[in-house]
Amino acid sequence: MIYNERSKPLELLQLEVLAHRTTLSPKEQSDLVKLKKGFEGERLFDFMLEGLSKQHLQVNDLLLTFNGTVFQIDTLLITQDKIFVYEVKNFDGEFIYEQEKYFKYPQQEIQNPLHQIARSTSLLTQLIRKLGFNWPIQSYVIFVNKNFTLFNAPPNTSMILPTQIGSHLEYLQTIPSHLNRVHKRLAEKLIERHLDESPFQKKSSYSYDQVKKGCFVENAVLPSLSWKEERFTVMTVDGMNHLLIQ
Repeated sequence: MIYNERSKPLELLQLEVLAHRTTLSPKEQSDLVKLKKGFEGERLFDFMLEGLSKQHLQVNDLLLTFNGTVFQIDTLLITQDKIFVYEVKNFDGEFIYEQEKYFKYPQQEIQNPLHQIARSTSLLTQLIRKLGFNWPIQSYVIFVNKNFTLFNAPPNTSMILPTQIGSHLEYLQTIPSHLNRVHKRLAEKLIERHLDESPFQKKSSYSYDQVKKGCFVENAVLPSLSWKEERFTVMTVDGMNHLLIQ
């Protein structure tokens, strides 16, 4: 059971709007691609979890703070006796793991997601204990893109590679999961503590004169509107869409 629906990050929404109305900088364009790809990966993992028949509570996109430290949880599953935490990665291409470092082939180093999930898990453990719960937490970094390859992947770690996703889902099916009000109370308390906006969120700055004006709809070729009989007519790729004015 999904306890809260996943929604697009605010930063992604802002960049998508700006992409229609102005020319993004190379950094903003890179951020847009990265955020969109990350969101698509999280939605893909949601789809994978839909096939689980065992009872569980799925809490998405938690942005929490503990002792002044902000941390994020992509996906959290509450089962009968255990909590599962997932850092979802939608990487594609060839990567190398060396001395606890990740490199996108050949030499582009990226932040180690194992360090990210370890930090988040530690903070979450302390937080739920403060809230009065004491369930053990299992955490994983899951790579959902079938075109992802990791050379020198260490065995018996918290990584789930694309070829291991099926067996992990089968493992989840074996977990006892009879939920009660206590489980729902934990989900509710975590959602209550969710931060609406990260203090570190990047914000694009544009003046009114720098952006294109007009109304935009999906698949619109041009932001051109014609007014007739109390309605706007918007020309789109597929024909015409009408925006009624109440």
